[in-house]
Amino acid sequence: MIKENKKTEELCDEYLPKRQLYRSFSEVIKKIIGEVLDNGEIKIYSISGREKDPEKLKEKVARKAALGKEYKALEEIEDMAGVRVVTYLESHRGQAGNLIYREFEGSQPDITNKYDPKGYRGTHFVLRLDEAREKLP
Repeated sequence: MIKENKKTEELCDEYLPKRQLYRSFSEVIKKIIGEVLDNGEIKIYSISGREKDPEKLKEKVARKAALGKEYKALEEIEDMAGVRVVTYLESHRGQAGNLIYREFEGSQPDITNKYDPKGYRGTHFVLRLDEAREKLP
């Protein structure tokens, strides 16, 4: 069991009133990615969005603190909102990733390929909005 500290509670308390904002943000990004992929020739199985579950946030902050990574602000946590794209074919995963990368190229995304021998394969993008996107409503 990971012990929670005062900062964990503070970050989680700060998050709760902002949760809807993160949900809305994930929906906007989901729409942008959907439009980008619709313009390609890739068959997409699904696109879904989500905001961070408060219990998962609490668990993550406490787990990272136990490993020596203390978050000082909510903005330091990368996966507060997320979008998942599932393709029908493995070969389309890379094509979809390239299209997403090009759309957010100015945002300098961090890209990590993840693989689990039990069957999970994923390409994780941490996208940061560029100045032009940040100014949009």
